[in-house]
Amino acid sequence: MLAFAEFEHRLVLGCAAGQLTVETAVKSLIRLAWAPTARPWGHDIGKLISQLTASHKAQIETRIAAVGLEQFANWQQQARYERVATVTGEQFRAITTAACSVADDTAAQFQPGPAIVGQIRRRVEAIEDSLEYRDLYTGIHSSERAMDDRGEAGLSPDF
Repeated sequence: MLAFAEFEHRLVLGCAAGQLTVETAVKSLIRLAWAPTARPWGHDIGKLISQLTASHKAQIETRIAAVGLEQFANWQQQARYERVATVTGEQFRAITTAACSVADDTAAQFQPGPAIVGQIRRRVEAIEDSLEYRDLYTGIHSSERAMDDRGEAGLSPDF
């Protein structure tokens, strides 16, 4: 039971990180446009998105459409203040995938000079690799699995 609780907690924290990623990316795009009436603060992603230029707004809305704006809006609160928040592996993967694409698209808006752009891209690649090759429940990467004596996949001896 404890392992499942830890698994669920990891997923909730991952969803909260996805929400924070989208929020931060949208705030970055607002700052990039530098509109004098923009108010890039708060945590309401819907209000933040409404301040974007039309092209950025459409881009962000497209990236998060599969998850839905409401899904992104609630995770920070759920992860911080609510004792029980449930999430499925599919929700986690959808939120994480959307957040990575938003982060990557946002990084592409900046000139290649800032070091942070490369850091964002490397982080996105690492997360996408984990989503593809890491077991969501155990956290074990497929490269960490070894063949057992019968030639079947099993845990590596170092695990």
